[in-house]
Amino acid sequence: MSGSEDTWMRGVRLVCEPTWHGRHPKAAEACTALDRAGGDLDTLPDATGPCTMEYDPVTVSAEGRHRGERVTWKKTFPNLCTMHSATGPVFDF
Repeated sequence: MSGSEDTWMRGVRLVCEPTWHGRHPKAAEACTALDRAGGDLDTLPDATGPCTMEYDPVTVSAEGRHRGERVTWKKTFPNLCTMHSATGPVFDF
């Protein structure tokens, strides 16, 4: 995950099988969300809540495997709130 103009970067390792573990602070919730989306990060269930129209872009990416299938995903959101709203617990670290 990187903030506006690549001013900061963060990352964690998330392992969901055979049981969830890794350094993700919400590993169980993130694994559940990924399973519900079938590993397709574009279809993660949206969180509810209003976001401002502030433009402070945040880029997030994921690389790995879900149920044996390769996943490579990257997306830029207008701000941190919209990113959290669209990705739920997956990038909540």
